Amino acid sequence: MNVLITGATGFLGGALLARIGGMERYESIYLLIRSGKGSDTAAKRTKDLVKKLFPPRMHVSMLKKVVAVEGELTKPGLGISAENRQMLVANLDQIIHAGANTKFSAPLEELREINVRGTKVLLDLGAEGRQKGRFKRFDYVSTSFVAGKNAGVVHEGTLLGKRDF
Repeated sequence: MNVLITGATGFLGGALLARIGGMERYESIYLLIRSGKGSDTAAKRTKDLVKKLFPPRMHVSMLKKVVAVEGELTKPGLGISAENRQMLVANLDQIIHAGANTKFSAPLEELREINVRGTKVLLDLGAEGRQKGRFKRFDYVSTSFVAGKNAGVVHEGTLLGKRDF
């Protein structure tokens, strides 16, 4: 089984990678990852992430299993090359979409770009893979910040009609 994870450099995405990395059922784990500043390529950031998340005894095997796919949720077509897109469409069984902008003070258009349009492009990628007979599953991790200014335990029904942010 082959999976693409978005948001792997974030807290939750990194935790997902750490958890599924050791699972034998995952043959390849692709990470949509943007290049950093300077000489920080997507491949280097992926290597650094693997070294941070996994014990030294697993580094060699994980660096074979975890593959950087340079891209960014805010760019058209995720900013991935045509070659990488074809490879993903042909090989992906699953997408775990944990990438998002959770800065709620960001301009609405900026939030839409990554949280809505980026998600749609990933759904389209999965749909294309499904048409080819391979892709099976899309897991979407949504924001957990829905309680506004409410304090303590906030039950879902409590929020109805009370949205003081």
